[in-house]
Amino acid sequence: MTITLTPELEAQVREDAAAAGYDDVENYIQAVLWSSPDLHDWVPDDLEALRAQIEEGWQQSERGETLTEEEVRRSMEEMKAEWHKSRSAA
Repeated sequence: MTITLTPELEAQVREDAAAAGYDDVENYIQAVLWSSPDLHDWVPDDLEALRAQIEEGWQQSERGETLTEEEVRRSMEEMKAEWHKSRSAA
């Protein structure tokens, strides 16, 4: 299948792929397409679990059990690296 994009849209896709850590636009588009149904299915099926996690986080915050900005950034970078690693292995 061949898809034609406007130059502006092509530039946006290339920029998004690079920002997401993909060297190959085709792999980026494949990952986006594969993840889209998962994202839509995840929320309705796990809505109660999501609500429970939000409540747990709120309670932790109320007790002062929070992370520093540096700890959050480090954790997010670790999760991002793991996500990219899992995507490149697929």
